[in-house]
Amino acid sequence: MPNIDLSNVQESKGGSGSYTLEPGAYVMTIIDYEIQNARQYVRLRFDVAEGPRKGTYANAQWPISDVMSWKDAAKPMLKQKLRVLTESNPGWDAYDAFTNDRWGEFLGKVVGAVVRTRLYTKKDGTDGEGCEIYQLCTIEQVASGDFVVPGPKDDRKGGQQGDAAPNPPTAAAMPAPQYPQYQPQPQPQQYQPQMPPQQYPQQMPPQYPQPQQYQQPAPQYQQPAMEPVPWEQ
Repeated sequence: MPNIDLSNVQESKGGSGSYTLEPGAYVMTIIDYEIQNARQYVRLRFDVAEGPRKGTYANAQWPISDVMSWKDAAKPMLKQKLRVLTESNPGWDAYDAFTNDRWGEFLGKVVGAVVRTRLYTKKDGTDGEGCEIYQLCTIEQVASGDFVVPGPKDDRKGGQQGDAAPNPPTAAAMPAPQYPQYQPQPQPQQYQPQMPPQQYPQQMPPQYPQPQQYQQPAPQYQQPAMEPVPWEQ
């Protein structure tokens, strides 16, 4: 028996050639596609292109996949996926290849993918655990860590449907809290003591001293002595 080290190898949980990736972001390469014109979508199948999990789905019966739908409700997501495919493969236009049915050009192209855990019910009624692509992103986002991994998606029968641990809603999405309408309480009437009107002393007209009357003495005149005229001598 060969002497091999399995300490860094993750066990297969999906069976039938399907392998489960840990939640996170990976650089993926497109290895296959399936067109469903009647249902208006194409399914892209991927394999891990870089890192220790490279080649995980090389021989898998059911590789991890993602759908690009051109239904009206899905067109915003389709536009985002074509954009990140184009940005991750310089010199190639994913939108041009998509609209002109050049599907073979998608093979071998790389793109980032955010992977999350998926809980489901197996055919025998027991719980199973797998993984799925939550969102495609650019390979630059994978390298820089510019991504968010959501909580597990619970698709088990009788279990909580959807994300078991969803991302917290943004402030804009949270409903405004409802508070009872404020009713102001009447204020008690404050006692105002009645003060008697203030008595002020009667104002008396000012008393000024009467001006002294100045009496000027009558002038005293003396009649000058008359000299005798010559004929009276």
